[in-house]
Amino acid sequence: LQHIMNNGGIFLVALPKGDIGEDVSIALGRLIVAKINALAYYRQSIPKQERPFTFLMLDEVQNFVGPSISNLLSEARQYHMRCVMANQQLSQLSKPMRECVLGNSKLKFVGRNALATHSYFANEFQLPIEFFQGLDAGDFVFSDMTGAAGSPKRIQFTDSYLKDRGED
Repeated sequence: LQHIMNNGGIFLVALPKGDIGEDVSIALGRLIVAKINALAYYRQSIPKQERPFTFLMLDEVQNFVGPSISNLLSEARQYHMRCVMANQQLSQLSKPMRECVLGNSKLKFVGRNALATHSYFANEFQLPIEFFQGLDAGDFVFSDMTGAAGSPKRIQFTDSYLKDRGED
């Protein structure tokens, strides 16, 4: 795994709850995330300018992270570890986890969602709630908190994937 991280490899893991059970899926996912986090810390021996970037992408993030997510998000960055996390609704994350994830996230995409999630982001982005209403499949409100892209924008992805699924 360390070799994969340091040499631009790809490590994919599918943990289908229906095949291996929910408890096993969650336990294995958390173990893998913890191991990747620990391996990121080993990079301190590599000079900063030589550290390759590694991206950890988690779908249904609420299943695979626990309280240690704060260390991953706040410290692994210095070892060139970046995280892409996705879930359906903010309510799926506990309040401390939600605060940690959102507080350490610089790029945010918000799609069609529950009113509570839209209300939260309307407040955070300082936008009227109407800005989020009427989002279709492939429509997102994007915010770049690094300061590079200015104020939040509404964007649309129009690729064939959405059309093939009948979601256009």
